[in-house]
Amino acid sequence: MTAPVDRRLLQAGLGVTTPQLVDLWAAHCPAHLPVPTTCPGCGHSYLTDGPLCPTARIVRPLLRRRRFETHHDDLIKALTDNQHADLTGRHLSTEPPPATPRRTRRPVGRLPATRDSEPGLFPITASLRRTPTGGTS
Repeated sequence: MTAPVDRRLLQAGLGVTTPQLVDLWAAHCPAHLPVPTTCPGCGHSYLTDGPLCPTARIVRPLLRRRRFETHHDDLIKALTDNQHADLTGRHLSTEPPPATPRRTRRPVGRLPATRDSEPGLFPITASLRRTPTGGTS
């Protein structure tokens, strides 16, 4: 069951203002942690229907684009820390926590032992070795 879009948003239509968007976000976003299982504004189930209710799905991108139309202090006063983090962050508090990938330990490989007598890619002869003072011997 999906919840209906908030009537305030439908009545405002294209003339919705930034303060109205802030009010709608505050009404449809969990104010504090731990997150409830349903939206506080419309009863949308976060567990079965997704991490955002229909109203929040519409309001979040609009408010993110318009967040510079209002003073940052006014926005912080109107929203709780969790609501502000959900608005500006990449991860929503209503989403299940991301699965942490398990890292398997790789066996540490050892380089094969080399002998000084084997010629390498650039063989070093005694005449090319540097002395401690930096010159050649």
